[in-house]
Amino acid sequence: MEMAGDVQRAPQCGIWGDFVKLPQMAFIGVAALSLLFLAFAMYPKPEEKPVVFFAYGSNLEISTMRARAGGAENATPAILHGYRLVFQTNRDSEFGVANAIPDQTSSVAGAIYVLAPEQAKMLDKGSGGPDFYQKISITAEQRGGATLIAVTHVLSGTPSFAPPSRPIVLALSKGLQQFGYNQSEQDKIAAAASEAQQKSGRGS
Repeated sequence: MEMAGDVQRAPQCGIWGDFVKLPQMAFIGVAALSLLFLAFAMYPKPEEKPVVFFAYGSNLEISTMRARAGGAENATPAILHGYRLVFQTNRDSEFGVANAIPDQTSSVAGAIYVLAPEQAKMLDKGSGGPDFYQKISITAEQRGGATLIAVTHVLSGTPSFAPPSRPIVLALSKGLQQFGYNQSEQDKIAAAASEAQQKSGRGS
């Protein structure tokens, strides 16, 4: 039997009960997301691997690599077999630049650089990639016969032959000297320049 002073309270339920719980649920959700974000930020990220780059042409010259990649201290001579040095352009330009094209009877003298990922990005940008130069994977041979997989730059698109400017020729020659290459490699520069003059129709 109910007493006169007793008041029967209805349990909180329905829409109003759920409404009371919403702030608590929102707080729990925000806290969970914060913990997930913190865990992701603290989780050790895999280190980016260094980039093994085969430099030839004007990139072979040490001061050029310092300017384009921010460093040039760890280079070692290497040869790219199955390619030939030519002077070409893929722009409306009077002069050609060094390019390596497939030729199983020839080889291109250069150097291997081990670059940090940021240096490789700087070099790509400084060399005009990807519109001017593009990267390809190659196998280079170091002195002593050891081979390694590397990347290098070749001209994008369908380049045409064009004779090199004198500064380009001097930079290539200086780069070969810096890495101790003999006269036969220097002669390849002259041969490539002569071929470019003949095939472009611009030679004297």
